[in-house]
Amino acid sequence: PGSLFSNWFMQKKNPLITFRYGLVFLAVTIGVTVAALDRPERKKWTYLVSVFWGLAYGWIFPAQRTLQVTLTPRGQETEIMGMFTFVTQVIGWLPALIFSIMNENGVNMQWSVSVLAWFLLLSVLLLYGVGDYDAAVQQVKEVGEQELAEMTAARAEVEDMVAEQGEGVFVDEVIDVGKEDPRFNITDED
Repeated sequence: PGSLFSNWFMQKKNPLITFRYGLVFLAVTIGVTVAALDRPERKKWTYLVSVFWGLAYGWIFPAQRTLQVTLTPRGQETEIMGMFTFVTQVIGWLPALIFSIMNENGVNMQWSVSVLAWFLLLSVLLLYGVGDYDAAVQQVKEVGEQELAEMTAARAEVEDMVAEQGEGVFVDEVIDVGKEDPRFNITDED
């Protein structure tokens, strides 16, 4: 249900706004969880609260991925996904570490869990630095078209070179460049 709502919301607004609101919704859900589950008698409310956690996660992840895909220039998909994975692995452990440190030092569980909400709210504030989503999509499109035109021109140049000189031209050029470059130390005996 959360992902369906996320898709509907993205059609009404855009992925950036949807992602921001999803993060705020999760932060509020964490706040409600901390307030509602403050004593053992209320543990049956966990099931109700978990529905909202599920909605929030279902809301956030499609918006996050759509945002990432639409703002990635053509030809840089692997690079950007690698950066995304790196950042999530490097920074993703920080809230869990702070929670664990607080928990091990006897801090009330409500405060420990609320740390997650503060990270989410910080993320929302940082997302305001992204700027206008539609302008960013247009810029990515223009960069992608420019790079595609450059790649097409380079391919045509290579095809012309092969048509004129034959397929062995590349091997000969690499060897000639290698002979001129002292880092390779290629001699005729090699």
